Amino acid sequence: MEKLLRAIKKCKQVHRDVWAGWLTPSEIILLCENGAKPNDDYYLSRAKEKQKSGDCSTNWFYFTLGKQIKSKFPAIKKNQHGQK
Repeated sequence: MEKLLRAIKKCKQVHRDVWAGWLTPSEIILLCENGAKPNDDYYLSRAKEKQKSGDCSTNWFYFTLGKQIKSKFPAIKKNQHGQK
């Protein structure tokens, strides 16, 4: 849960439903396993390939939040468009 929260804190809302973050492959996979929907499935498959090969370089990742993540972290709704 702590790793998921850390990954979410790295992300910012860039549009109404779209979020983005400079994330490692394991963070991308973790977000997707917990309900985030990638804007392009290519980036999720690439993150899985990078994780298998041991590459932990960061990449921009654009996604929409699923209900599963929103229910775990209600504070996300308050942090829209960088507001605190």
